[in-house]
Amino acid sequence: MNTGLPKVPTGIPGLDALLDGGLAPGAFVVLDGDPMSAVHILALEYAAKGIAAGDGCVYLSTKEFGENLAQELVGAGALDAGKRLSIVDAYSALADPQVRDTEMIQYVSSVSDLPKLSHLTVTAMSNLFSSGVIQQRAVVESVDTMMMYLPIQAIYRFLFFIKAKVRSFKGTAIAVLSTDLCQEKDRGILMELADVVIRMESATSTIKVTMPSRPPASGRYSVDDSGLKISPNGPVRR
Repeated sequence: MNTGLPKVPTGIPGLDALLDGGLAPGAFVVLDGDPMSAVHILALEYAAKGIAAGDGCVYLSTKEFGENLAQELVGAGALDAGKRLSIVDAYSALADPQVRDTEMIQYVSSVSDLPKLSHLTVTAMSNLFSSGVIQQRAVVESVDTMMMYLPIQAIYRFLFFIKAKVRSFKGTAIAVLSTDLCQEKDRGILMELADVVIRMESATSTIKVTMPSRPPASGRYSVDDSGLKISPNGPVRR
């Protein structure tokens, strides 16, 4: 997509090279890969790098405990960074129905409650904007978990709504999808929403970025104690 505005770097150097500098404001990314790939780590780093740079982040989780995400993203004592992070947790209530909201984490009892998920996500973005946090990121992790409880048409409408709100804030968003866990037809429907597709393959440790109006770009990735490493290969010719 071409908004005429400068691209927003993700803060992940090798990924930004594959993205030709970063993401266009309003971009909606589908990040897909097999269950053993590093899609979760990339999503975390995308959020963490944004928070470290002063961006706001709304993280919708359907498969990770919100408290664990908070620790991973801002760490203990990172109070200023924590004010720029809002987590919508649709997972923890499955283990503890008595869990209570905090300033950072809002809990939803069921991943199938799309109206509440939509409301909390957009409210969090609005609150960040009202507090002066203009540049924002959003993460939806993961779409394949939602597919266990909801029809694909409902998920599409939900993600379309989130995409529209992200675009209105001129933010960027990543939706995580383990495509090996969904049918090819459903994957194709969801890919219609993508401005950018990032595909990670664990068997070959490869990452491929596809965007409109430019050749795909690929590289290799690895994970060590310092985080995710991405080494671009250059354009991929069809």
